[in-house]
Amino acid sequence: MENDEETPTHKPNRIITVNFSKVELPKTNGNGHHKTNGHCIVEPLGEQELLPQRFRDTLKDWHKEDGFLSLEHAMGYLVWESNIIFGGGPRSENYILKHCRWLDEWKDLKKKKPGQWTLDPNTLMMKVNVGEVCDGNDTETGLLTNTLEGVVQKNVKWLWKNKIPYGYVTVVAGEEGIGKTTLVSGIVAEQTKKGRDVLLIADEDNPEDTLVPRLNAAGADLSRVHHMEEAAWKKDKLEYAFEILRDIGKLEAWLAAHPGVTTVVIDPWLNCAGGINEYSSKQVRQVFMPLQKIARKFGIVIICIAHFKKGQAGRANEKVGGALAVVQVPRSVLLVARVKEEGGVLDGELYQTKHNLNPKENGQKFQIVGAVSKRNGIIVKTSKVMWGGESQRDAEVVFATNDPAELVFDKCCEWLTDFLNDGELPATEVLTSGKKRGFSQRTIFRARTTVAKTRKDEKQNNRAYWSLP
Repeated sequence: MENDEETPTHKPNRIITVNFSKVELPKTNGNGHHKTNGHCIVEPLGEQELLPQRFRDTLKDWHKEDGFLSLEHAMGYLVWESNIIFGGGPRSENYILKHCRWLDEWKDLKKKKPGQWTLDPNTLMMKVNVGEVCDGNDTETGLLTNTLEGVVQKNVKWLWKNKIPYGYVTVVAGEEGIGKTTLVSGIVAEQTKKGRDVLLIADEDNPEDTLVPRLNAAGADLSRVHHMEEAAWKKDKLEYAFEILRDIGKLEAWLAAHPGVTTVVIDPWLNCAGGINEYSSKQVRQVFMPLQKIARKFGIVIICIAHFKKGQAGRANEKVGGALAVVQVPRSVLLVARVKEEGGVLDGELYQTKHNLNPKENGQKFQIVGAVSKRNGIIVKTSKVMWGGESQRDAEVVFATNDPAELVFDKCCEWLTDFLNDGELPATEVLTSGKKRGFSQRTIFRARTTVAKTRKDEKQNNRAYWSLP
């Protein structure tokens, strides 16, 4: 494994700062009453007074509970305290917007997701990424565009040259028990040795008897490995496991607060997908695209570990479980192959089967060997990876199979999922459409038992309807 290049700067682009600790109060007339044409803003301007300590404490409480703040919080406070700030009785949000000189971006920023904010709870200085806020020329159309003239071209940065790029999602896939997590643990350990932090989102292995011994045997600096707990967050005494779609804002906020993190590992990605139908390309893309956006924004590596399908495949990447979107969205896909296993040593090869950012290269040989982790006076047997030379074999020959029936079945499962994506349909309509696509009735029924469910309508002589689970 070659040394990686210099880590990209972990900074979002186009940042503005909003100071919620200060406000310019409206000017008063001779009687001490506030003029309605005064100014109240959320960015330092002119004479300023500190907002009441209650406001500062309230914001800190919100930050502590939710891990983020939004402009709704600030506006809610201003409405709440409008009688004190503006005088003349309580004021509505529309009144405040009408009579206050807000930042030009205010209305657009109100629509930003909370995870796009980072806050220092002590100074109440909030930084906002406004890279995607509409400018004055685009607000009418709602489309966000920029000319490419001002883009400065750059080379791709690599954690592992020509295999794992910064700023993108990489998928590592293989059959069960082949050592995928051990391989990635070796990569994680190398990053921590270079002073870089890593976030592990892994709920299938216990930290005490598996994760820590494996990383320790690889020489990892465990103080730089952050492990997301099984109960990733809590609210109202309820505990929630991490789900990518639901919690992407929380992940973004966490990364903003931990700029030393250069790699995120999700093992396996499907456990964090919130129960989606993995055969649905649309649903898979809805999971992977937010991850890709975060990888690009922070310039980090996101590694998603995936399993192989139980069936056969005509091409290498079709071995990866789920819809083809699992390998279509990431820019790099690495497949793990077993060569032989004897005497407690597994000989394998790692192939990059998708390489949008670099030329095709040979595979990488490796061994998974037994190892011992010694820590705190306790010895635990584990395993670690030993990297070897290049493999001259072709990945398509290594992974592809020649069972056309299983390949057709996998294709049928994917088609059926997409066909039923918009809702329940009569079974006769599904069968007719499937046969037009070239699938046999037997194959369609097999696919139904895998990805769909049946409902019979007693009012229509038990007519069958199919839908997704």
